This record gives sequence, C-alpha cells and structure tokens, in this order.
Amino acid sequence: MTARPAGEALKEAHLTPADLDRLAGYRGEKVLNRILLHHLTVCSECREVGGFLLDAYDAGELMYGELPGFRIALARSRSEAAGLWLELSGMKLKRQKAMVRKAKRLQSWGLAELLCRKSLEAAAGEPAAAERLAELAVEVAMLVRDFDDPNDESWVKLLRGFAWAHLGKARRSLGDFEGSRVAFDEAKELWEKAFANAGDVLGYESGFRELLRPVRTKGRRRSPEKAS
Repeated sequence: MTARPAGEALKEAHLTPADLDRLAGYRGEKVLNRILLHHLTVCSECREVGGFLLDAYDAGELMYGELPGFRIALARSRSEAAGLWLELSGMKLKRQKAMVRKAKRLQSWGLAELLCRKSLEAAAGEPAAAERLAELAVEVAMLVRDFDDPNDESWVKLLRGFAWAHLGKARRSLGDFEGSRVAFDEAKELWEKAFANAGDVLGYESGFRELLRPVRTKGRRRSPEKAS
C-alpha cells in the first residue's frame, strides 16, 4: 500500500499532469470531477498544471462535473495552440509543413483550429495569407490522431472537413474557383458521414455551412463550382 502524505507534507502534494489524467473523466464519479474543478480554483500551483480546464469550463466547453477524456485532451490541445503557432510563425509554408510532419506535438487539434480562425480573419484583407494558413491547417488536421475514444474517428473527420472548407474559402477569396471546388468537395466528403455519426459535437456546423455558402455576384448567387 502506498503511504499517504500527512500533516505539512499533504499541503505540498500538488497535482501532476499524470494525476490530472487519472482524475479527469473518472467514470461514474462526477463528484470527484467537481472537486477537481474546485481544487483548481483554490490552489495556484495545481492550476499551473490544470488551469486550462477552468478556461474550457468558463468558455462552456466542459460541463460541471463531467470531464470525459476527449474533452480534457481537446481543452489541453487548445490551450497549447498559441505557443505552437509561435514556433511556426515567420517560417515559409514549405518549412512549416515539414516541421508539422516531423514533430508529433505540432500535429495538434488545437493548432488546426487556430489556423482555421487565422485564415478566416485574413481572408478579406490578405487572401494569399489566408490560403497559406488554411493549407497549413489542412496539413495539421490530416495528421491529427484521435484521443482513444470510439467516437473519435468521426470527430477527427469533422475537424479535417472543417479545415478543408477553410481552404476552399481562402481559394475562393483569391479567385481560384477550381481549387476552391476541389477543396469544398474534399470537405463535404469528410464531413457528411462523420456528421451523420456524431452530430455537431464540436460546434463546427454553423461555421462549416457558412464557409460553403455560395457567394453573391451582381445580385445573383453564384457557386464557385460553376465559376469560370
């Protein structure tokens, strides 16, 4: 039997990343998960390890007392995305792609989502930059693996479809309608079956549908597939 820390030693028995993985999502023990969230609010040292869970909870991405493993891994990935992007920003696209293929830590769900957002933000004023960001988002998303959950295959395909849709949007902004059509076709192929299986578990649906919406040209709706 493992000895328990007592007295003053107990005050220093802070969470480790391994502890967090064991506690979070403990099946049938919602009380433990609520205690974990509470603990993270009152212990600054443990919050350094698991504070991303509180951020995800405040953002509505986690339900109180319910911390399934996939949601934990996704919240951690999102919390790390900005730092990963700092490592890649400033490089040329070819070098960025090579880095992503080489380093598993860059094959990050949160990074793929962040790149999608950045591509969309750049689309109006910097369409070429938007395309590069979306290409990198697709590269990352196609390398992302699941989080060891039976439903993850569908969820990964939703992410990949979402990234391809952003590439379609970026190419359309550049006037590359054939390239846009190819990207949108890939997006829909990945999305449709996965969405039928999993539904809108990731909250992507409204954004995905908006990305595919045909543009308006001179008062008429025109699909990129029909553009010349």
